[in-house]
Amino acid sequence: MASAVRNVPVPAEPEGQARIGEEGEFVGKFSGGDLTVNGRLEGDLKLTGWLRVGRNGRVSAKVQAGSVEINGQFEGELRASLIVFGESARAQGAFLSARIQMKEGARVDGSFDRWEEPKPPAPVIKPAASVAPAAAPGPGQVAKPAAASMAPVPGKVGSAAPGGEVKPGA
Repeated sequence: MASAVRNVPVPAEPEGQARIGEEGEFVGKFSGGDLTVNGRLEGDLKLTGWLRVGRNGRVSAKVQAGSVEINGQFEGELRASLIVFGESARAQGAFLSARIQMKEGARVDGSFDRWEEPKPPAPVIKPAASVAPAAAPGPGQVAKPAAASMAPVPGKVGSAAPGGEVKPGA
């Protein structure tokens, strides 16, 4: 007799963590911070934090996470900066990580390869446009501002004349 797969909502924990309880099942894509699985999960996971598979947890998935701790069953592909196989872990698949820890009693079958999480590209910093300094006035000359930058100032006596000369008011 085939049983139907139940999609159970993954409630957020107070600390911003998600949890699938022992009676829970999740099938599909999941992304977020931290996730603890004590039930059953099948699909694709993309986590910025921890994936923890409890002793009663069963995961069949393609996973990318910051760190992973397996104490239950795992089958699939796992990419993380750190993978820890606990003493009750039963895992099979491809494991890609910068660091792997395996406790005594863990049973793991599969391939292992070094993997480091891609770093975002460094921002490109463009040099500021250089502006040539204006020529200094000669002896006995007064610097004249550009005509385009002159505008009458309300409440001030005087006006800007074409050519950038300032004429005092009466």
